[in-house]
Amino acid sequence: MSRRGWPKNGCVIRPMNGVLPHLKPLWQVIRTLSGDDAYDRYLAHWRDHHDGEGAPLDRKSFYKQRLDRKWNGINRCC
Repeated sequence: MSRRGWPKNGCVIRPMNGVLPHLKPLWQVIRTLSGDDAYDRYLAHWRDHHDGEGAPLDRKSFYKQRLDRKWNGINRCC
């Protein structure tokens, strides 16, 4: 190691390299719970079940339809 704590060959020790593979599954769970991957899941479902029925919705139309479905109609318990 050099005087400043860096290895002489220029390699930098990155402690996050061992952590990143473990964070990826956690990130996928967070995306699913927040609805961030909803369009990706929609496209996968559409390819599996509706492939010959035209084209899937684009991202903007998908989220507009999703918001309309969520907020139109009765939104209360009583």
